[in-house]
Amino acid sequence: MEAFLYFLIVGAIAKKLYNLRRSDREQERKPDPDSLKFVSVYAKVREMNKAVDKLEELEQFITDIQCCDDAHMKAVQIEIPNAVGESSKHQIIIDGSDGHSNRLLAIALDDRRKMRTALLSEIKELYLNNDVTKAETKATSLTGNKTTGEDL
Repeated sequence: MEAFLYFLIVGAIAKKLYNLRRSDREQERKPDPDSLKFVSVYAKVREMNKAVDKLEELEQFITDIQCCDDAHMKAVQIEIPNAVGESSKHQIIIDGSDGHSNRLLAIALDDRRKMRTALLSEIKELYLNNDVTKAETKATSLTGNKTTGEDL
C-alpha cells in the first residue's frame, strides 16, 4: 500500500513538472507581435515578391522554349551587357531543335535553380531572424495552392 502511495505521489509530481515545462515551451513559441521588425520584414517581403515575379517570367520563358518546334517558332530578344556598362540587343529565333534553343534552355534552367535556391534561403533567413511563425501562401502559377496559413 505504501508503495502505491509513493508511486502515486511521484507520478503527480512528475505530471505537474511536465505540464509546467510544456506551458513554458508554448509561451516561448508564441512571439510577441510588437517584437516583429515590421520595416525590415516588409522590405524583405517586397524583395522576395520581385524575385518571385522574375522567377515567373523565367518559368514562362522556359515553357516557351520547350513548346517551340518547327511549326511554332518564337522570336526572342536578348540583351548582353558588356564591360563598359552598355548592352547589345540580339534577336534569336527559337524553334526548339537548334543549338540556340538548347543553350538558352540550359541557361534558363540553371538560372531557375539558382533563383529558387536564393528564394528559399531568403525565406529561411526571414523566418529565423525576424520571429516569423506563419507564412501565407497565395495562389499563383508557381504553387497552385489556395491561400492558407501554414506553420513554418
